[in-house]
Parts: sequence; C-alpha cells; structure tokens
Amino acid sequence: MPCLLSVIGAKTYGLLRTLVAPDKPRDKTIDEINDLLNTHLLPKPLTIAERFRFYKRDQKPDESVSEFVTMIERLAETCDFGDFLNIALRDKFVCGMLLENIHKRLLTESNLTFQKAQAIAVSMEIAARDSQELAQARTAAASVHKMSSRGGRRRQSKMEQEEPRQEQKEFKECFWYDSTRHTPDHCYFKDQECFRCHKKEHAKVVCKRIKPMHAVEEQSASDYELEMHQINNHSCSEAIYMILLVEGVKLKMELDTGASVPVIGLQQYQQYFSHVPLKKTRLPLQMYNKSVSRTKGVT
Repeated sequence: MPCLLSVIGAKTYGLLRTLVAPDKPRDKTIDEINDLLNTHLLPKPLTIAERFRFYKRDQKPDESVSEFVTMIERLAETCDFGDFLNIALRDKFVCGMLLENIHKRLLTESNLTFQKAQAIAVSMEIAARDSQELAQARTAAASVHKMSSRGGRRRQSKMEQEEPRQEQKEFKECFWYDSTRHTPDHCYFKDQECFRCHKKEHAKVVCKRIKPMHAVEEQSASDYELEMHQINNHSCSEAIYMILLVEGVKLKMELDTGASVPVIGLQQYQQYFSHVPLKKTRLPLQMYNKSVSRTKGVT
C-alpha cells in the first residue's frame, strides 16, 4: 500500500483523499482504492447511449471496409449485446455500407453471418479498386496515342504545306546530279564517288556508262540486273520527298539517290497513267539486300 500511494502522484492522491474522507487512504485496501477510483474516473456508460452511437455509425467516404469493421467492433464493446453481439455487428455492417452495389449484394445473401459479410465486402472492394485502376490506365494510354496521332498529322500537314514552295523553287540545272532542285556548287555528289564507274564528281544517275532502258530490255535477266539502293541518314528520322510532274500529274516521290530507275507502284499506274501503254519487260530490279523484284512493265 505505501508503494501504491507514493507512485500515483499528488493529483491522484488528492482525489483519493477526497473520495475516502473522513477516512485516510492508508486505512483502505488496494481493492477498495481501485473500486473508488474506477467508479469516479471510469463511470459505467449508459447502454442506451452507447447503442445509439453504435447504430448511428456508418462507413465514411474515405474509410475502407476493414477500417469500418474495426470501428463498429470498438463501439460494440460498451453496448452490452451479450449473445446478440454477432447479429448486431452483422446488421450494422450491412446497413452502414457506403457502396450501393456491396449493400445490395449483402442483402441478397441467405444465412449471412458477420464473417461472411466481411469477406464479400472486402473482395468486392478490391475488385472495384482494381477495375478503376485498369480503366485509368487505358484512358491514359488512349490519351497518349491520341496526342501522338495529332502530332503526326501536324507534321504531315507542315510538310505538305512546304512541298509546293519546294516545287516552285528551281535552280540552274546541276550537271553533277542532273537536277534543278539545287545549284551545282551545293550538290552533294560533286565530291562523291559514282556507284557504277567508281569515279568522282558525278552521281550514278548521270554516269555515261549507264545503258539506255531499251538496250537493257534486249538482254536477259541473267545477263544484267539494275541495282536499287537506298541511303538512310540515321541522323534524320524522316525520308526526303519531292514533287514530280509526270504526264501532267503531280506525284509525291521519295528521293532515292542510289536508284538506277524511278519506280512507282502498280496502283499509282492504274490510277493516273492507265492511258499510257505499258511494255512487257524481263528486267529485274535488285534491291540493296540483294533480293530481286520482278516488274509488271516499263514505259
């Protein structure tokens, strides 16, 4: 007893003296002191008030199912439900759920217990959260794809706007490359080696050693093959295009500085040049990777 009275502190000891007056605290037993202090500091709650707080408690918007279960179990401790505890917890849990789909699902379950209701609600909550995250991920991916598509259309539109200006601008004919798109002193091929004769100061397209098309046609495919090269500048991600006027039709064609002959697709020929006779030819075209492409004809 002297030890208890020495460690409870001056404030609690003063309260105890008031509670035991006119007796002295040292004249009381430990059990009597505990009862006096508990009765004064922790009075027994009113059951009706505690149950009122219990039944009024619903799940909050920022509260998970597990957190809601913990709160109603804590409130039920002072409600004196006795054997009716699990039924009261189940009823309060079902009625207090915030999400309407979970609420409806629990109401359709037969022989529903408090533990079963918790399991169903937690699984539906996890499924709803995962579904929402997947939907947000799909929306973000679709937005990125849409932005990329718009950016591509803007770049294409800009290029198409610049093409007419390029078409209108012509220079004196360049004898290094047989072109009017640039001046001879700005020609790339004036200091480069020809792919055919391996001499400098001209491109393959103006090389005098290139045989005319009609002469090539007279040879067999095994005797002669035209080469098609494509030079890729890895520092530039877009190909270079030019507008060519062919039979009164403006064609957008890719600039291929190593090709021996200009080539168009069969669909373009049928759309724009079907009136021009197409001669048969056995002339094969050899690609840069050594594969051979057969042509439909030549004109």
